[in-house]
Amino acid sequence: MNADNNRMPLTSADLKYFSVPLPEDIKREVDAGELSTAKKKIEYCLRNEELSRAAARRLMLESERLKHIEERYTVHPEDAPEIMASCGIKDFTPEELEELMLKGIVDWRYVDKEVRLIDSFAGSLIKVYPEYGERAEEEDEAEDAEDPVDRLIESVRDGETMSAHIHIRHNLIPGDSSIREGDILTAHLPAPKEGLNEQLKNVRYIAFSHEPAALCEGDSLQPTVVFREKAHKDMRFFAEYELDHELVYRDLRKADPEAVLKGSIPDEVKCFLEEKQPHISFSPFMRALAEEITGDEKNPLYIARAIYDFVTTKVTYRFAPNYASIENISEYCAVNRKGDCGIQAILFITLLRLCGIPAVWQSGLDAKPGDVGEHDWARFYLPSIGWLYADPSYGGSAARQGKKGRWDFFFGNLDPYRIPLNEDFQEDFCPPKKQMRFDPYDSQEGELEYEDMPVLFDFRREYEDLGISLNG
Repeated sequence: MNADNNRMPLTSADLKYFSVPLPEDIKREVDAGELSTAKKKIEYCLRNEELSRAAARRLMLESERLKHIEERYTVHPEDAPEIMASCGIKDFTPEELEELMLKGIVDWRYVDKEVRLIDSFAGSLIKVYPEYGERAEEEDEAEDAEDPVDRLIESVRDGETMSAHIHIRHNLIPGDSSIREGDILTAHLPAPKEGLNEQLKNVRYIAFSHEPAALCEGDSLQPTVVFREKAHKDMRFFAEYELDHELVYRDLRKADPEAVLKGSIPDEVKCFLEEKQPHISFSPFMRALAEEITGDEKNPLYIARAIYDFVTTKVTYRFAPNYASIENISEYCAVNRKGDCGIQAILFITLLRLCGIPAVWQSGLDAKPGDVGEHDWARFYLPSIGWLYADPSYGGSAARQGKKGRWDFFFGNLDPYRIPLNEDFQEDFCPPKKQMRFDPYDSQEGELEYEDMPVLFDFRREYEDLGISLNG
């Protein structure tokens, strides 16, 4: 291979090359946390004209992965007490941190010979562990407010339609250091598309920051609105839209197990039984775990519930490193028993597919009144019933809180306070990005790029609630 070809931009088709082993000397450097040295060795290897395409793509993927690790693992342990104090916990000690690291509760790794904590460690502690939430001096008033989803769960009945009207503005804002005055900056904002699934109704775009260069083109499962504008300081991109999100509640406690057992899977659904490298991978470990969870059970309804129960009770929610820094998300979750909403969803999907149950990713925005943010979940197919939903991270939170009704609800259902934006994991945009995506798997915040380089870290997103309420 010509060495120049080793530099061609990565695409989603290249992600499968994560399964290619790294050269042993580079792997040793990465494992030891010698990331700077590893990157230098990767650059040297990529100059080799005899390198195979697969090996070159793997090295380029590793180089990108290391960028994401360096971006997130930035906190010196000695700074942890001060960071916790800024969150309202003023009595946090170095000894306490050491114990949390020993227990695997605080995420850390070596970066160039020094221990670094992930930048979200404090938020994870306060969100996930009640003792830290109670120690924080400033309590989040939203946590004390009645959850509208709980009210809905208490009132909805089997077969009833749940519907919410959602009106938001999605902003994508480049950072100052990412601005190259006068150069064309392309923005890809995730955009809801009516007809992509049966859930979205009455999608209406109200306003854009600029005239779109493309709006939900092609048949991409991750539709976007695209802007191409000359970069300047204080610029922002936005799309304002409204829609109705409709779902039919299915109480799986009332499902007929015999009908599920005797039913069949349509041919058009069987593609969702396949591996999708690198993260939906049927490794020997994952096969063994699936067998351990399901035992001798043959009924898909009970198998799906057993897998849901495993993920929601054995995996702890944790703010996660960037997905682009994880080589195999399902195994990462299964081995470490931790992960955010998307990591848990990928584990759930992988285990279901291994057990012969079609499952697929869905993600977008969680859009409750006054609280809009990114969220991921899953869909799965049961014979005689059809497509259903599961939200393992919401289910896990309910299980930890002892809310059995809520735990049961998210096995089979979603609440309508959501905006589905992605119908599968690891899909291309249309039109595609020219450069490597910041998140090559999911599309929620938005992506920025110039003709010759991506904007990987220096941007932020904001969501404005312009009206969210239940219909009817």
